[in-house]
Amino acid sequence: MFVKELTTIGVLSIVDGLALSQACRSAALAEQFYNESLKEPMVDVPFFDKQGGLAGYTRKTNPALPGYLATSKNMKSYLIEFGLTPASRTKLKIEKKPVQPEFPGRADASSTNDDPDLSQIDETIVM
Repeated sequence: MFVKELTTIGVLSIVDGLALSQACRSAALAEQFYNESLKEPMVDVPFFDKQGGLAGYTRKTNPALPGYLATSKNMKSYLIEFGLTPASRTKLKIEKKPVQPEFPGRADASSTNDDPDLSQIDETIVM
């Protein structure tokens, strides 16, 4: 998902591998924590009396929820760095490479007769 989009908008380069892998790890961990917290939003946590005996249980938020929030925040910072949020995308300044025509037009041909000038065709390009 990330690689295709980043390549399409012209942001990804070979040196971004580590940052991209960290973004993917954060996304995977966030997903795991999210699923865990959905499965059981509240958990029973035991509490003990002064002698160390079980005194009862108290209901608390699943500890996976803070994990989800932390990993989501971390993932968002990478998304911003790569321009993958609407606000961060508006700030991107990527120079687009000029598009080269694949074949010369009639006006670009140097021949004066109706035969096309095949010397300008790059035969190494495969479509």
